Amino acid sequence: MTKYQYDGLPEDNKPVRLLSLGPGDLAEEVCVELIPALLTGLTPSYEALSYVWGSPKDPVPVVVGRARKHNLMVTQNLGSALRGLRHRNVPRVLWVDAICINQSDTAERSSQVAIMGDIYCLATRVVIWLGNEGNDSASALGCLESVGLSVKVDWIDYSIWPNVLADGDELELPDLSIIFHHGRRLVNALYHLFQREWFERLWIRQEIGLAKNAVIGCGDKSIQWETFRSAIFYVYTAVAKYRSELLESLHNRDSMFINRLKLLYTVCDHKTYLLDCLRAEISQVKCTDPRDRIYASLSLLHPAHQAMGIVPDYTLTTSQVYKKAVLSFINHWNSLAILFQCELRDGPITTPTWVPDWSTATLANAISGAPSNASAYFEAIIKYRGDGILNAAGVVVATIMEVRPIHIDNCESFEDIIRSLWNTLKSEGANDAKSPRNDRRRQLETFCDTICCGLFGHTTIPERDDLADFETSVRLMAVLLGLEYRVSSEELGAQDAKTWEKYVSRAKEVCQNRSFFTTSQGLIGLAPIAAHAGDEVCVLLGCDSTILLRPINDYLHQVVGQSYMSGINTGEALLGPLPGNLRAVNYYDSTAQAFYFAYFNKQSRKIEFRDPRLYTLSMDLSYHEQLWEKGGFQRIKIELDVLRGSNIDVKTFDLV
Repeated sequence: MTKYQYDGLPEDNKPVRLLSLGPGDLAEEVCVELIPALLTGLTPSYEALSYVWGSPKDPVPVVVGRARKHNLMVTQNLGSALRGLRHRNVPRVLWVDAICINQSDTAERSSQVAIMGDIYCLATRVVIWLGNEGNDSASALGCLESVGLSVKVDWIDYSIWPNVLADGDELELPDLSIIFHHGRRLVNALYHLFQREWFERLWIRQEIGLAKNAVIGCGDKSIQWETFRSAIFYVYTAVAKYRSELLESLHNRDSMFINRLKLLYTVCDHKTYLLDCLRAEISQVKCTDPRDRIYASLSLLHPAHQAMGIVPDYTLTTSQVYKKAVLSFINHWNSLAILFQCELRDGPITTPTWVPDWSTATLANAISGAPSNASAYFEAIIKYRGDGILNAAGVVVATIMEVRPIHIDNCESFEDIIRSLWNTLKSEGANDAKSPRNDRRRQLETFCDTICCGLFGHTTIPERDDLADFETSVRLMAVLLGLEYRVSSEELGAQDAKTWEKYVSRAKEVCQNRSFFTTSQGLIGLAPIAAHAGDEVCVLLGCDSTILLRPINDYLHQVVGQSYMSGINTGEALLGPLPGNLRAVNYYDSTAQAFYFAYFNKQSRKIEFRDPRLYTLSMDLSYHEQLWEKGGFQRIKIELDVLRGSNIDVKTFDLV
């Protein structure tokens, strides 16, 4: 047989090829026909296959066409899927990317990836092929089916309750102890099912997230996807109770089981992404082509971010794809928030430092959650100069004098963690024991705020009970550091212990793989692990958190990454101190189901969006006043001359 030669596809009306999978027994050769169709027309009913390509080694042939004169070579995993999914006596119409797209035609590949979301959305059903049956996978799927049918899950507010049968009888929530106490074989079957490669692939999130109907299976056993994801929700939320049973059944693989379960939970969540948060969201999943970190996520982006109009183009290099995505974001939103995902590393630099490397995970978690409005919601003032140079406007707040990495990996208690961080500052003279009591109190508050990056219960409205109370945290900090009086951790009350648990949990999250720094002005902050003395803490217009920049000569700067410094996160660097009657908060809008930056007026006890400091500038705010009255906001366009006319030392930086 000769290699099959594709006919070209038309250029408009969203053309596709469908695959008619010929009937046959498991041992017979796989035969297919390719059927041209238009997604915009009366497309024949089809199912879309979601699977893992697998290793390209030792491919197997698939016969193409009724004449059986041509074939295509496919991976063994796809070959197994086609054998396992074909009907015995009638054809089955599928869409399978490896065959329905001419993979050697770069232009076609680009155009087909651009409509991939439509392909999976319009399919009558998405068929998830995890692979051939093995490691008791049928029992694992059967168990999950039983659990999933017993519960009903609301993925909007993440609630769960017993399912109700057709006759009105309410089921009870399943007792997982039956599995974890007495089902070593079943626990191992679940463990191996969760290890299937499909769950860790990036492309599948789009494929299943857009499906209107789907089944998931291994070999001959399959269950409804909605049943599967309900089961995963319940098991994930309940598994902590059975850690000891997991340890016994899995022989020290309990952490792997729980981590994998967490991955499955994120697959089942079906949430949309924001491009400026994408790196963290997809850091643990895999794809072969690093350009697909962007392209495979396009249909998963929030609709407002899909409006940026990023189009797949496989003629571009990975660096070009990432840079183009950043420029699309900046120009669409007039925002530099995407710089939060940048993280300078040692070694050769092949991409501008203002472009996140989506192909790798960041070393540190993003600093997020706390109310942050460092640039006073001004629009970015930027210009792309070409040759990888992005010009941006902002102010230098401080210059780093000394940097010390945080060492908390070996800490075994809350006290050890806190003391290790405090000692880092103490060694730099940041907490002089001879200083006045009031100064020491301010130092302690600043330290307490810094290592949690400003996120406490009172910084959100309504207040979050999963976050530590600031005043209690400061008081307990003084106790545990022996700054006021000495009390052992055993003598702390239960409520205090809970506060510390919340506090240290947040501190570990934001401090891991970061460094503390002191500045020439005696200030302290958190920086990326790659920070050096001489780096500048900057507030860039259009960027709501501080960014660390590194001067490499008199004209050029590198982006080191996101930083945190207490007291400059609500526009102080541009507008001066916040009035004492206002407190910055993240306000939760239950209608929009989103958090918004706002001010809590301590006198009126009301939420306000208007910032009185803006009226010191010579600018017309009437349009924005209307938005503030309605509880909304939009970035404020401002000219550099207006800021400079108010004696604000705004500079421009050429970022490379």
